[in-house]
Amino acid sequence: MRNRLYQHYLNVVTEELILKYQYDNVNEIPSIEKIVLNTSMKTSDFKVKMIPSFIVALTLITGQKASPTLAKKGNAKLGIRKNTVTGAKVTLRGEIMYNFLDLLSTIVLPRIKNFDGLNKKSLNNEGNFTFQINDPFVFPQLEAASEVFNHLGPITITITTTTQKKDQNLNLLRGLNLPLK
Repeated sequence: MRNRLYQHYLNVVTEELILKYQYDNVNEIPSIEKIVLNTSMKTSDFKVKMIPSFIVALTLITGQKASPTLAKKGNAKLGIRKNTVTGAKVTLRGEIMYNFLDLLSTIVLPRIKNFDGLNKKSLNNEGNFTFQINDPFVFPQLEAASEVFNHLGPITITITTTTQKKDQNLNLLRGLNLPLK
């Protein structure tokens, strides 16, 4: 059985986009290609012992195993050497991606204090929509074990789409129930 949000995309959003933009080919219809979640330390005091908790946190949130990210350059002030692990990231595609997007739009974003929508200026010309969740404990999977993940920094979420036209991307994201202001 397919995800509820994916069924909504196939049945409702694609029809609305076809009516609005008059596509000649089905492959021209914009869709979401992938979602990338990235996180690192909240503070500058870097400890290698905390790396597994980054990976576990993103794995709990997404349901897919996260991979560690390496430092491209060293920073003596922060005590980070080149090619050391500084955070974690996970790339979601397919059904897991739509499950996460459904969780994000229905549960996580409404739990953010003083939330009035995602800024539509966060959409760049390549079709990437990037925003940051400063409090990772709005995810219900993390709030039960807040003492384990208390050093977890903000989570950056990038949604990559297949088209590079901003108005089509905005209509796609609005159709997928993301609150844009």
